[in-house]
Amino acid sequence: MTDRELMQQALEALEEINKLSIGENAICLPAEIDGAMDALRERLAQPDMQPCAGRNCGSTNPNLHSAEGFEDYEKSTGMNQWQGLTDGEIQDLSYLSQKIDESNAAWFDRWGFARAIEQALKEKNHG
Repeated sequence: MTDRELMQQALEALEEINKLSIGENAICLPAEIDGAMDALRERLAQPDMQPCAGRNCGSTNPNLHSAEGFEDYEKSTGMNQWQGLTDGEIQDLSYLSQKIDESNAAWFDRWGFARAIEQALKEKNHG
């Protein structure tokens, strides 16, 4: 999954969560969700950035001017390919964010869901 696909998937998930804030049984959403959606929309509207390998990107390291050299550089510096979440992983995290309050009313912890996704991505990409 590309970064763009991952951002689009995250935006769609946040938009679905945001739909729960409309109507008779609306749940108050943190303002950060709107900000996150705006940031994702803004980034998705920008053109894709191309990787540096194979071009002169201003680096003084000659090994970065070929795909093989860039892969070696990634390995030597600990850079890794971005790992997104699978649909199943996102679904599991959403189930964990479904709550029942003291009056036995069901609600969805959007803030907790967003933080759970953030934590899962950090663990998957940084160990």
